Amino acid sequence: MKKQSGAVIIIFALLLAFMLLPLSAMVVDVAYIHVVKTELQNAADAGAMAGANYLIPPPTSSDRTPQWDAAASSGNTIATSNATISLRTGADSTGKLLSATVTTGYYDTANPGSALTTSPAVITNKMYPAVRVEVARAGTQNNGPLPLFLASILGISTTPVSAKATAYMPIAGSIGPGGAYPLAISECAFNFYLAQPAETQFKVGNRLYDDKAGNTSCITGYWTSLTQTTVDANALSSLIETKNTQTVKIGDLVAYSDAEIATLYQDFDKCIVQVDATKRCATIPMPVLQPLNNGTSLTRVLRIACVRLYDAVSTANSKHVLLSLASGCRVVDADPADDDMGGGAYATPRLAE
Repeated sequence: MKKQSGAVIIIFALLLAFMLLPLSAMVVDVAYIHVVKTELQNAADAGAMAGANYLIPPPTSSDRTPQWDAAASSGNTIATSNATISLRTGADSTGKLLSATVTTGYYDTANPGSALTTSPAVITNKMYPAVRVEVARAGTQNNGPLPLFLASILGISTTPVSAKATAYMPIAGSIGPGGAYPLAISECAFNFYLAQPAETQFKVGNRLYDDKAGNTSCITGYWTSLTQTTVDANALSSLIETKNTQTVKIGDLVAYSDAEIATLYQDFDKCIVQVDATKRCATIPMPVLQPLNNGTSLTRVLRIACVRLYDAVSTANSKHVLLSLASGCRVVDADPADDDMGGGAYATPRLAE
């Protein structure tokens, strides 16, 4: 009986080992696949975010077109600078990725699974410039499918592993403290100059009407306290130096005035000269206000525009700020707009998937 019971124990042990070996193979290889998948996802995320940072034209550029090529190049460089343990060998201890697939174009938040395209038939209010990075160990990419350790016992020697990330530039829905001057553009002027094929200079001034912007009743811009506090010359003069002290958001009601405040142009000119001796400032965000009746009152912030300041003039014959709509504004710490109410100002990139 003892000999028989001993034989049973041995047989049981062998059977147990036979059953546990595939399970062990699964545990080891599944953990390995998870590690590599995470590494590939980190590479894709980093590449997409890096590429998205290059989508917006630099402040010195008058080109409003997203910088697709620069974004793709940056995305590929950063993605392939990441490493995976699966590529570390004696010949290459870094394990850096060999390739990544990078595409650029407009990302449709209403249809997130759709392909990116740089030339959509229609750019809707749900589409934003984006970079998509795909990294894989599959096919001929990065030396092909991932080799496994013990799963070959089950007849599985390799498996494809991939990761994908899309980063897009959301529209800025706010301007944080220290980001805005006490000057705003009217909706009618914004709509007209945004539609121009090239960046065009125009004047914003005291009750300055612009018949090119659709009709002779279009006032190009207003002084604003950026809060609901009544517009005051002394307070606005201080804001030209310090800029806004609290966040300005799309939808906010702010006080505005199209009244004559001649001294503010002198202060604005001093500020522009301090920023840039050539009187060509870097791009800055500026509110676009809903037009209301003349005089000091409250009006609503419709969107955040991106403008380039050139000059401020205060003479007997003309009092105005010379500017143009641009598209290179990056608003730090801005909240993204809930919908596309954009005017060329963008928040920081965001991962979509």
